[in-house]
Order: sequence, then structure tokens, then C-alpha cells
Amino acid sequence: MKLLFLTPWNPDSQVTGTRLSDLGGLKRTGASLVRIVPGKESFAYHLHHREEEWLYILSGKGIAEVNGEEHEVKAGDFLAFPTPSVAHHLRNTFDTVLVLMSHKPLTIRKSGCDRFDIR
Repeated sequence: MKLLFLTPWNPDSQVTGTRLSDLGGLKRTGASLVRIVPGKESFAYHLHHREEEWLYILSGKGIAEVNGEEHEVKAGDFLAFPTPSVAHHLRNTFDTVLVLMSHKPLTIRKSGCDRFDIR
């Protein structure tokens, strides 16, 4: 299932990708192949109280803001946010598309965030 994720909390947020977990029929876990084009961001700076999240960078580069610090990330980098997590955010300030795998539990989709998907 292809998606475009936009949020009113960050006008620079624009994520495109495919929900691989939906394609595979998974019901209790979420996995997505995600793309962030140059000049765009993943979401708003946020944290999780109950859901764990991880990101694995496949290609391109980005800037991860984690707990108030900025880190350059590139292919092969793994970011993990166990609960309760520290605040985090990802943006593409470079000139190539940032491609990553993302895991978020399907409970996030049931919380209302899914309403920003355009399919």
C-alpha cells in the first residue's frame, strides 16, 4: 500500500512509501519502506510513551535530531527508540532522496494518525 504522509504539526513534513506489513498481511506489527525527498522532514519532533520505533537507513543521508542533539545519518545506520523514548525527528537537508525502513506498531494507526494518509 503506497502512502503519502503529511501532518498539520509540521508544514515541512512529507513522507512517501509503502506499508510492507499491509502487503504481507501482518496484523500486529508495522513495517514500511519510506522515502523523504530533499528539503522535507519525517514528522514533528516527538516521543513515544508506549510504542517502540526503529529506523534503518538504506540510502541517502539525513539529519536525526535525537534528545536535542543533531546527528548525521547515512546508509547502514540504525536508530532505535525504546519506550519511554527520547524525542526524535528526521529531516533530509541533502540533495538526494533519503530511503529507510521504519517500524511502528499498528496501534499508532488506530490512534488517529492514519487520517493524514493519502492513498
